[in-house]
Amino acid sequence: MYGKKVLIALIIVLISLSGLFAQNPDEVSRMIETEEVSVGQVGYFLAVYLELVPDVANGRASLDALETAGYGVFRNADAPISLSQLAGLCMKVWNIKGGLMYSIFKSNHYAFREFQSKGYISFSEDPMSHVSGYRALNLIYKCLEFEGNTVTEKEQSQENSGEEE
Repeated sequence: MYGKKVLIALIIVLISLSGLFAQNPDEVSRMIETEEVSVGQVGYFLAVYLELVPDVANGRASLDALETAGYGVFRNADAPISLSQLAGLCMKVWNIKGGLMYSIFKSNHYAFREFQSKGYISFSEDPMSHVSGYRALNLIYKCLEFEGNTVTEKEQSQENSGEEE
């Protein structure tokens, strides 16, 4: 039963991400199979999403583009990414508003706590644990869903304000 749920979830994630990462399905497959995803691998997906690099870029070039765009400083593209680093990067890329402490400090620690409060990460997880490729894509997908919901809310508020005029 558990295997079926994982397979269904994997299919849903792949279908959802296929539009976003349709240019290079090999990268998605490679990412899913990775036990400990690297900073460069995550950087590649985020930089392609932001259209900072072409889909043929490597991890280091993607991280350089993210640095230039102001998303952080990344020393080692091959280092495994921690759950808190991934949360911090996602908060910046999708410009997710956090709680008071994240708003003040903009640290990965408070980004991790924000993801816990949103239900993206369980409260029992270690912020320094390394992330599998499947898990990284799952968190990225949740951020894409969040962005989709935010855009819909903005559109509705614009429609409502237009009706009042």
